[in-house]
Amino acid sequence: MNLTPVAEADARLDATLSAMTDAQAAEPSRLPGWTRAMCATHIARNGDSNALMVEAALRGERRDQYPGGPGERAAGIEAGRDRSAAEVLADVREAAALWHRVFDRVTDWSVEVPAGVGMRPLAQRVASRLLEVEVHHADLGLGYTFRDWPLDFATEQVGYHVRRMTSGGQPGQWVVGGHVVDLGEGPTGRIAGDPRAVLAWLMGRETVVDAGLEVTGDARVVSIPEWFPFP
Repeated sequence: MNLTPVAEADARLDATLSAMTDAQAAEPSRLPGWTRAMCATHIARNGDSNALMVEAALRGERRDQYPGGPGERAAGIEAGRDRSAAEVLADVREAAALWHRVFDRVTDWSVEVPAGVGMRPLAQRVASRLLEVEVHHADLGLGYTFRDWPLDFATEQVGYHVRRMTSGGQPGQWVVGGHVVDLGEGPTGRIAGDPRAVLAWLMGRETVVDAGLEVTGDARVVSIPEWFPFP
């Protein structure tokens, strides 16, 4: 399993956080209700919660990503609200180092762990971590945007998330970045554009207009992020 993309994403995030001031840390991020310090703290908690979960699996034990459930996750984010830039940077670095130490020990990537969204193979946890770091890096609102995401990362993630869209939306043939979401007989709508822009829209970070996407056919296709909200 190639962990290099995660290490490279960590390095880009580290560069951004290293330049963040205390004043910037206390300012709102692009996520409603979250300061930048909270957003970065969430990246850290995602890293060490995954690491501890996988470390338990390597011992043959089961450990939920957040043993305390959604409340633990929320409390971990809130704890970052008033932290200094230096505290946030140190926390993110420590969590990233732990993540890599644990994942470097994995030999069987098919083993499943009880992640917050259900049982997932360890291989998927690598892609999930990359998604967390890249998307929340852009959420900081400190100059790194979806346009800076690696193209290979965005292309793979668009395909993965579209494949998960199997029910719960409006009937029809919805074509997203070249991938078909078949929800039965009905109209056809298409969204096309740079995979990075498509992913930003799918993740609810950008509108089709702000992302520069092309919409053809049934305009209801632009509502897909509402039909299939991401956890």
